Amino acid sequence: MFGRRRREPEPAAPPVEEPPACVAPEAPPAPPAPDPLAEARAAGFLGYSGFGTIYGELTAELPFNHCDAQVFGTVNVGAFTYCNYGGEIRDATIGRYCSIGQRVIINPSGHPTGGLSTHPFVVPYGAAASGMGDVEAFRAIVADVADVGHAQRVTIGPDVWIGASAAIMPGITIGTGAIIGAAAVVTHDVAPYSVVVGAPARHLRFRLRDGLLERVLASEWWLWDLRGIPGHRDYRDPAAFLERFLAARDSGLLERLRPAVVTVRDRTLHGIVADGEGNVPDPVSMII
Repeated sequence: MFGRRRREPEPAAPPVEEPPACVAPEAPPAPPAPDPLAEARAAGFLGYSGFGTIYGELTAELPFNHCDAQVFGTVNVGAFTYCNYGGEIRDATIGRYCSIGQRVIINPSGHPTGGLSTHPFVVPYGAAASGMGDVEAFRAIVADVADVGHAQRVTIGPDVWIGASAAIMPGITIGTGAIIGAAAVVTHDVAPYSVVVGAPARHLRFRLRDGLLERVLASEWWLWDLRGIPGHRDYRDPAAFLERFLAARDSGLLERLRPAVVTVRDRTLHGIVADGEGNVPDPVSMII
């Protein structure tokens, strides 16, 4: 006798796959933010690591190395000028080929001396001067009457060397080719090619002899593109250089120097570095 056949279990139904959820495709990575200083860097707007801050407006012919200088007011700088670290420049015009040493202060701000106090709270810009602009107790007492005084600009000619820790006081004019000794305090105008030292600064000597001084000054070599001078780049003998320069200029081998220009307004400059090429492009004006 055959038994009842055992019923095999039904095979399990395959799992029903849910339709994939609608997933938005990944957005492409955002393009890098434009660097407004990139063009200026390539053109020769240079700086060391660290930062410099522009409180106002800096207009510079390029190349120019601002290092980490703090700039206040309106400052104009000529091509090939460079700063060392720790400097401060306020309301000044600086010529081409200037060498500005460490911790130099050009046109230092003073303190009010004719009012109630010499503290910055007695002038409207005292918040910026003291760094207490975020302190309510200071804001409650800082002066709200405009100062009627006017900034006295400093003017520095081309090819000036300013030694470390020197101070150039307000309203001073420094002539072409002058040398300002380290730690000098310049309280009076300086003649072209004069060497001054001390505090207050006093004339020590002229760095070029009579006759040659006037000829070099009259040549205005800093206005010309020196790349057109044939032969060796030998500048040791000013008289010999002057002969080669004048011959090249008068024969039409030289062109006027037409550097690129950059204007920087109210900006902190972080770690701008040179690209290593040192090329100056065709003249261009940039505002950043």
